[in-house]
Amino acid sequence: MNKIKVCIAFSAGGHYVEAMNACSLLLHRQDLEFTYITYKNNPVKKVFSRGSVHYVTHPYHCFFIKRFWLFLRNLFDSLRFFLKYRPDVVISTGADVTVGIMLVAKMFGSKLLYIETGANVHGGSLTGKLSYRLADLFIVQWPEQLKQYPYAILGGALL
Repeated sequence: MNKIKVCIAFSAGGHYVEAMNACSLLLHRQDLEFTYITYKNNPVKKVFSRGSVHYVTHPYHCFFIKRFWLFLRNLFDSLRFFLKYRPDVVISTGADVTVGIMLVAKMFGSKLLYIETGANVHGGSLTGKLSYRLADLFIVQWPEQLKQYPYAILGGALL
């Protein structure tokens, strides 16, 4: 039996915690193979019991030209990761570090699940607004977020 390859993509802090909480029940399934994608200086403290962690360039907030260059590097890192591991599903909680893998995954036909951050109760994040059109399944954590994302599914709070 072939395992379904799942990539969990996240930034630091709340994005990481939301990703782990959202996927906690999946991590026990033996029919799933996991990889995690984040940025190298992400201060993630938890040791991942299943799967491997891969790092991409972080297009952090800075001068536009530098940020664009960092995004291109992120996109290249994401493409290299994708071609090696070929995940069937990418689950992302954002933020900017995950945009590259979401674009590449969509381009190659993987399923994309995006969970909008619970931090923006009354509006959408930039990554959420970009991902809304890409995602095969878009989940929000608050009923108020459905105004911003009318075709989303209300999943409930993760923090």
